[in-house]
Amino acid sequence: RNQLQLVVLTMSASEVKTKCWFGRDTDRVATVLKYLQNTLSSTTTTTKIDKEASSSPLPIYAMGFGSGGAFVSTTLPLELQRRQDAQNQRASSAKNNNDNTKEESPVVLTGYVSQLSGPKRLSPKARAEAASLTTTPPPGVFISMPRDVVTRTEIQTHIVQSKNKNSGAMMKHIQLQQLPLDDSFFHQRLPHLISATLSRQLYTALAGVKTQNGQKMALLLDAKGKQFHLDPRKSMRQWNTALEPVLSKATKAEPQKLQHFSSSSHLGQLLNVAWGHNEVTRDGVLDAMHWLMSLHENDEKRQTQDKDQPQQPKKEPTRRRRLGEVERSN
Repeated sequence: RNQLQLVVLTMSASEVKTKCWFGRDTDRVATVLKYLQNTLSSTTTTTKIDKEASSSPLPIYAMGFGSGGAFVSTTLPLELQRRQDAQNQRASSAKNNNDNTKEESPVVLTGYVSQLSGPKRLSPKARAEAASLTTTPPPGVFISMPRDVVTRTEIQTHIVQSKNKNSGAMMKHIQLQQLPLDDSFFHQRLPHLISATLSRQLYTALAGVKTQNGQKMALLLDAKGKQFHLDPRKSMRQWNTALEPVLSKATKAEPQKLQHFSSSSHLGQLLNVAWGHNEVTRDGVLDAMHWLMSLHENDEKRQTQDKDQPQQPKKEPTRRRRLGEVERSN
């Protein structure tokens, strides 16, 4: 369900084999975003309020995972900033030459959400170029998983460095917490594929005990039955042994609903999410979007107030004091 009332557009990287995102994708993405912005902004308006709203640029939010996360947090924003800077310079030159020709405004990214990745590392030359840009970077949210220490550290370092450089970039880091397991976990996360009964059976299979050297041990869960103690990707044989009896019965009853268990299947990806390392998840995304949209709404209100009030000395935006804010999400 679209709780945020946004138009959703998905794009694939041009690299077919690895499906990774690179700098060469920026032109294609910018072209599509500009077309989308023009198409939706040109919708016929009927009321005064609608017309005033339509005069504002359409807000655009980007979300990416892995290399896509680095793309939306670094590569794409920098390219859009370069284009905006270039157009500002042309507009300034045209004004000085009394040239009234209007140029179509470039795409401006309203915000981004990055998962499974910190920001892309730039070369010294690219860092110098980024520092010379006059336009402010878009606000962004980084989401890290509880066991992904490397990505979490990269994000924290990046936010501190950006704050020290006073870049003006608004950033938030949502650190996800370990998901507790119980017999309803699988049904709650995949209700359209896993029934409450099957969820209990899967949990029971994972929490089963075996005897080793005369001692009883949890098969794949910890002693409390709340967390995994084996990485699903690195222990596929153990997971298959535990789940195959349950899944074989389930797929015979409903063969179209549940794929055979593998790391890339729905259930396999869900186990990776529960493990808490390097997997796409819905957790934290809604909070990230609410934060970005609230920033945009505040900017819109501030711009409206500025139009209605006499010119005053500019003050540092209040929201910049929230740079590097960290949120822990359950």
